[in-house]
Amino acid sequence: MNRTQRARLVTNNINRRDFLRRAGLVSGGVLLTPSLLAACGSDGDSGGGTNVTKPGGSPNTDKQVGGGMRLATWPFYIDADDSNPGDSPTIKEFKARTGVDLEYKVDVDDNSSFTAIVEPSLSSGEATGYDAVVLTSWMCDTWIRKGWAEKFDDSLIPNKKNLLARHANPSWDSNRAHTLPYAEGQVGIAYFPDKVGFEIKDANDLLDARIKGKVTILSELRDTIGMFMLAAGTDPTKADIAEVMASIDTVKKARDGGQFRKITGNSYTDDLSTGDAYAAIAWSGDVVALQAENPDLEWVLPDSGAMSFVDTLMIPKGAKNLAQAHAWLNFLYDPEVSGPLFETISYVSPVTGAADFMSDDAKKNPLINPPASAKIVEFRQLTPTESEDLENAFVQATQL
Repeated sequence: MNRTQRARLVTNNINRRDFLRRAGLVSGGVLLTPSLLAACGSDGDSGGGTNVTKPGGSPNTDKQVGGGMRLATWPFYIDADDSNPGDSPTIKEFKARTGVDLEYKVDVDDNSSFTAIVEPSLSSGEATGYDAVVLTSWMCDTWIRKGWAEKFDDSLIPNKKNLLARHANPSWDSNRAHTLPYAEGQVGIAYFPDKVGFEIKDANDLLDARIKGKVTILSELRDTIGMFMLAAGTDPTKADIAEVMASIDTVKKARDGGQFRKITGNSYTDDLSTGDAYAAIAWSGDVVALQAENPDLEWVLPDSGAMSFVDTLMIPKGAKNLAQAHAWLNFLYDPEVSGPLFETISYVSPVTGAADFMSDDAKKNPLINPPASAKIVEFRQLTPTESEDLENAFVQATQL
């Protein structure tokens, strides 16, 4: 499964843009956010070389930089149609505050395939043509180890102080010297209580004989096995190979017993929509669209814990527009920018205080603002050998 399938929020011919329009969050092709309604200046208004005042009236840390930059990212990560990112209120406000023209390119289809495209340039020390990229954290680890990521100039990112504490110091990028999270997605359980007939609390409940053949799990090792590890009381952030294999064996036994309808990528959304599946390990972003058409669908973040994936910003080695790239990072880490943006794209913001600039409904939405009590973790970084061995075992355990 490629990463585009994870990001695609399409169920019954409804995409994210249609969903937003139905929810009343877009009008005339433009998102109505507090930042936009109070924005200072048009696309061409750069403030004459001085700082622009934030909508709330307080000084901001954005500086007039000018010039342009090019960003490579995933689908559905901005508040506009991917085909017309220039309509994005966020991108327009970035231009107004900094004078920077952002060329927003939805060029990342998969971590590995994108990396393969730019690897020749990175390996030879040449510019990739991108000034910032968004890849999943495990691939960012690879880039850093190979020396492909520029080290940040933190003096140009004063808003870095707003990074959520749980993301502040990963083992693979001490003090976030080369990376900053862009968006966090949750891996939880989606189910229909009336069809299941009992309360699902964690991944172990997906193995109940009463829903045999009506369960789907994801074909992503870290997401599915991480959920079963948490249900078994094992910590995926620290687990050794034997502990991971124990949960792979659990899944294999359930597969052999016919428990799963499918072990798949994004197509689990179709099975939930049609009622062919009663319960699924699911990605949070997908559930937003699913619930629009299936209001009885319930989202569960187990008390035992849930997995997350974090798509992360880097500046590729040799990037030509470093000041502009730093300006984009700093802009995104303004809570007043992040709040409306993440309410729209329905992922978890990595920015402290972002929820203060969301609607009351969004503040209460566990898909966008998981409760403080929620235990949400990332799978530990695997060595290349560990990853290959575990992926092979997982594939063998999940072939139907």
